[in-house]
Amino acid sequence: MQTALAEEGFSPTLDISEHSRPPKPRPGLELALAGLVVLMFPASMSTVFGSLGAYVSTLVTILAITGILRVKPSFQEFRSLFPFFIVALIVLSTGTAATMRTYDWSYLRGTPVQWSAFLSVTMLAGLWQLRCGEPVRWAYGMLWASSVVSLIAIGEYAVKDYVGLDRAYSWLTGLRFDDSAYHRSADSFRAIGTMGNPLALGTLGAVAGAGALGFYLRDARIVWPLLLSINAVAAFASLSRSSWLALIASTVITVTVYSLRRGPSWLPIILHVLAGTGIVAAVLLYPPWQDRIMSRIEESYAVAVSRVTELQDSFSYSHRTSAMSDAVDSMLDNPLTLVVGYGLGAENSFFLGNDATPITGVASKDVMFARTFDNSFVTIAYSFGAMGLFWFAHLLFCSFRCAIGAWVSVPWYVGMLTAAIVCIYFYNAISTPSASYILAVLLGFRFTPDWQDHDAVA
Repeated sequence: MQTALAEEGFSPTLDISEHSRPPKPRPGLELALAGLVVLMFPASMSTVFGSLGAYVSTLVTILAITGILRVKPSFQEFRSLFPFFIVALIVLSTGTAATMRTYDWSYLRGTPVQWSAFLSVTMLAGLWQLRCGEPVRWAYGMLWASSVVSLIAIGEYAVKDYVGLDRAYSWLTGLRFDDSAYHRSADSFRAIGTMGNPLALGTLGAVAGAGALGFYLRDARIVWPLLLSINAVAAFASLSRSSWLALIASTVITVTVYSLRRGPSWLPIILHVLAGTGIVAAVLLYPPWQDRIMSRIEESYAVAVSRVTELQDSFSYSHRTSAMSDAVDSMLDNPLTLVVGYGLGAENSFFLGNDATPITGVASKDVMFARTFDNSFVTIAYSFGAMGLFWFAHLLFCSFRCAIGAWVSVPWYVGMLTAAIVCIYFYNAISTPSASYILAVLLGFRFTPDWQDHDAVA
């Protein structure tokens, strides 16, 4: 009898016998609806647009709780799925900071609903899988959804103009939304797709691309290189350096691990590569398109080179390094925070409690930009200390690892884990609905009951 992953604070060992196999629910309706909400509307950047991000996180929380109640978990399942450790740590860290008078409740803002969305989606994903939900089906669906988002972004980059989904979202929700802060002129254009932010788009493209590559090395179906290419081009169009690094690192590591596995089949892959190369060459050499395509390639190459060579002179680089250094200094001033952190929403207090760093020259916009460490690990450590960082790292590694042999291969695991680590190191994945949703579901898929049908893969 296999057991669920024993995971401190999230899920103690859960035994389900063959005779207690629960009824299979309808496909993960609430899980899919939550994905639609966070991927198909420009609402991912809650650290910038606080009220809208809180609105989306609240909606995702309601969907997740509705899904949990509909499935009607047993007491044993609920006890296994409920995140007791992190909830207790949130209370402990926030209470400790309030006692030390280092906590300002006025900066809490939408953080509670952001965390409730993250934890409730994680619970729903684990419960759905325990009740015969198939994680691989969710992964397939997310790849296709990501490809639709990526196609919109590629179209934006091709015509150097934005689709204006912010107006549609404002009309649907009644909330004012304006993503013009991330609009760029043609000479420095960065696509945002439906994500409202180029970093969110790049993160989605990199993670989806890593997943598509892993699936391709598993069964060599021609659809995976197509989805990989679409998501990779969108990641490039976002001009997000961290997403480039994530995609390159995950590709190298995935292919390396695949090569080291016993008996990999390279023939279909070689044939697909040759066919793809031939198609690309035919498009590039087609006379009516040749000059225009080559000029755009040269232009994009020049932009990419400048993004890399000017890294140390960029605001994103200086902001990340200085904010991280200041956060460490702040925690050293209060040694107890190294263990339990400054409490829920401490990141808001860190940035909003100080003068905004000049970015655009407009104070109202500057204070919206500089509200995040752009690093999930630093965010967790500053809020919940070493205990929170240990919980997050343990959950991340164990949850990805337990999927091997159940519905993914070892190359898929290392590729996705690499892409996830790189992306969340350069991005606050907890407080942005799109990244939070994807990460929460992946961390929720951590069970392998005996009665669940899986195709074991090498």
